[in-house]
Amino acid sequence: MKSILKKILLGITHPQEYICAAAGTISGGLDCYALVKNERINVTDTLLFLGYRPLVMGWITKNFEGKELELQFVRKDNQALVATLKLKTEKKIPLEEKTIYLFKGIASLQKFESRFHQFMFRLYERLRPKQNGNIDLDPELYNQVKIAYSIPREIKVVTLGKENKWNVFPTDLHGKAGASSYIISLRHDKQPCRQLIETGKLALWSVNADHAQGVYAMGKNHSRDFSSAENFSFTDSESPQFHFPEPAGAIGCEELELQSTIADVGIHRIFLLKPIHANSENDTSRLVHLHRSYLQWHIKNGFPFTEAKR
Repeated sequence: MKSILKKILLGITHPQEYICAAAGTISGGLDCYALVKNERINVTDTLLFLGYRPLVMGWITKNFEGKELELQFVRKDNQALVATLKLKTEKKIPLEEKTIYLFKGIASLQKFESRFHQFMFRLYERLRPKQNGNIDLDPELYNQVKIAYSIPREIKVVTLGKENKWNVFPTDLHGKAGASSYIISLRHDKQPCRQLIETGKLALWSVNADHAQGVYAMGKNHSRDFSSAENFSFTDSESPQFHFPEPAGAIGCEELELQSTIADVGIHRIFLLKPIHANSENDTSRLVHLHRSYLQWHIKNGFPFTEAKR
């Protein structure tokens, strides 16, 4: 009965909020364009998603000097507008010949859900009891997050270590910042943030989508201190430079050294790192996920998708 009511009143047809897949099984969908003066720039593969409270996006460019930025999410097949995000410039950090711009979400519109379902969701959020300890997002912010997750976000697994003890956890708030830098965003109140500052280096692993269940289960390690290797699912292999143990399901590795903390935005601390070694190819089996609100629209419009069970 509860699932039927959710379907009728909220439009929810999938029990999981975020749905996993292998990157190569998602076809069609959306492209993301940034509007800069009178130009539309395709930023689908270059705009970084770095935070969800508030929504934080990062863009490495030398073509922007404004105080606000509009993103348009359009269908790949016919360029029809499906969603928009409006952002304001939060911070800019010089980087070689370009600049890292950090933006914070301020407004959004999307057509993944009907107007009725969006209204009912806002009403539901206003009336439902809030639970202590949860990161609650208000309806506007949650709408921004749904749009951000309409582009497949790769979940990678991070290994941190000290004195032969380890922590291993998933993240999707990361991305390349030009040819010689990398950005990762961590919650500043969780253990990995402190552990990265303490140790100064990490191994970042792409993971096969068949291991989605195990990767999601690692989420609890965001609250975990360093521990011995037998408490984690490691293979017998290790990263080439740092000799960090390889997590189960890994299909590529990047080793990164901490350079600096570049910003604190909301609950997020954003770090700049330097690549030391990279063996991470664009494997079509790598694990990504999307928000169900978008995915329901994706499937309804006939775009191919194969779910990775978790």
